[in-house]
Amino acid sequence: MDETTLKIAIAAFVHDIGKFADKKALNLTEQYINDHAGRHLPFHDGRYCHYHAVYTAAFIEFMKDHLPDHLNRPDWGNGDTFADLAAGHHNPETPMQWVIAEADRVSSGWDRDTFDQKYSTAVPWKEYKKIRLLPLFEQLKAEEGAFDTREKFSFCYPLKAMSPKNIFPTKLKAGVPDTLVKAESQYIQLFDEFVKGLGRIRHRETDIELWFEV
Repeated sequence: MDETTLKIAIAAFVHDIGKFADKKALNLTEQYINDHAGRHLPFHDGRYCHYHAVYTAAFIEFMKDHLPDHLNRPDWGNGDTFADLAAGHHNPETPMQWVIAEADRVSSGWDRDTFDQKYSTAVPWKEYKKIRLLPLFEQLKAEEGAFDTREKFSFCYPLKAMSPKNIFPTKLKAGVPDTLVKAESQYIQLFDEFVKGLGRIRHRETDIELWFEV
């Protein structure tokens, strides 16, 4: 695959990693965030927003020992650096950044409207880590409108690494943490496991295309 095409593809794949590898997971300082806000974040109503884009850039920088060297090389492929591509989707300034920004918006539009209208109630942004994925199977034999809010579900998917056991839903009360502290702890634990697994992926320095496929 052409190096620039591969760079765009991988950047698009990891562009939202900052929603998982966030400020707490990466131990980011306010100074780091402020120093990079103007580069990656949109500015609305007198303030910056979509901070996960900065966290994506930080992940690429801080996790460099677990990632292919190419991802932090300024001379890889043509155009933008990999970090600017991955982190620029909410503040695109170049054609290559717009490719990822448009793909992000199109893919989100396919599934977001229906869920927001039928299956979601307003969730304060500080509470998002307590939200769990809801199973489609629970709705199959239900009457229309039976699951118009999260509270009407009895099951959810646990926030755990995928495994033969964890692919099955669990009881909602058992799967949803009752405090934000517990929720954040679960995210940190999952992130730590993710980083360990990332370091075990082969071909990091020998074949980046094969690494990406794995």
